[in-house]
Amino acid sequence: MLEMTKVREELWDAVSGLSDEELNQRVSAEKWTIAQVLEHLYLVERAVASQIKHGLYDESDQPYEVKPIDRVLNRSVKIKVPNPALEPKTNFQSLESLKVKLDKSRHQLLEAMENLDPELSEKRALPHPGFGRLSIKQWTEFIPLHEKRHIHQIKETRKELKLP
Repeated sequence: MLEMTKVREELWDAVSGLSDEELNQRVSAEKWTIAQVLEHLYLVERAVASQIKHGLYDESDQPYEVKPIDRVLNRSVKIKVPNPALEPKTNFQSLESLKVKLDKSRHQLLEAMENLDPELSEKRALPHPGFGRLSIKQWTEFIPLHEKRHIHQIKETRKELKLP
């Protein structure tokens, strides 16, 4: 939980000082705006919170292997969003509205994690589009790693757009 908080602070640092116009500025048609990156983080976190809640009530303990989820940090490997529900919209968004969304999804995730039995979180596994089945414990470890990946993307975008 401490890591999640630390990484979220890094995220806010990565977008500090940007106007809403800069957040929505596009490098190219193929690349997300910084606002879209933030929305994607919200959509993923919300989906993970929902999956964890669902996984707690799933009676089956199916086998899984611990995965090297830190590979998500490798930005040289491009990952296509596997589910259209996790694709950000293209509409203009303010930093304030995105902060509200991300605060809400973080609250939902922490609420789901609050009910986690440590033993159960290692027994129950849920599907991940890139890694296969991940334990609920690994899902909670994935969130800050995923966010770090996108912090690097935000920094790259700022650099490409020549933003301060």
